[in-house]
Amino acid sequence: MSTRNWNFQRKNSIKYTVKTASATLTKAELDHGFIVGNHGSVAIALALPAATSLYKGVECRIANKGAANVTVVVATTGFGGGSTGADTVTLTQGDMAIIACNGEYWFSVPAAA
Repeated sequence: MSTRNWNFQRKNSIKYTVKTASATLTKAELDHGFIVGNHGSVAIALALPAATSLYKGVECRIANKGAANVTVVVATTGFGGGSTGADTVTLTQGDMAIIACNGEYWFSVPAAA
C-alpha cells in the first residue's frame, strides 16, 4: 500500500462528530473520541452526561472549529468534583480540550491547538 493510499484510508476512517448547535453529548458520540463544535456566530454549549460507571474509561477530544465559543458543561458536579465555577470549559476558535471520565467524575485537560 502506498503512503498516499494509507494516508487517505487513515483520514477517512477516523470517526468524529460535528456539533453546530447546543446539545447533550451521547455515549456513542463520546466513544468516537473526537467532537468538533462548529458555528460561525452562535455560541454552542455541549453538556456532558452525569459521570457513571457507563462512562468509566471514556476519553474524548473536543475542539472548536467555528468563530463562536464552545462551552463544555458538566451536567451534575463540576470537573473533578469541583464546585460551581469548575463546571465549564470554554473553547475559543482553534482551542481543544481532552475530556475523560473515571466513572465518578469528568476531568478536563486543555490541549494545544
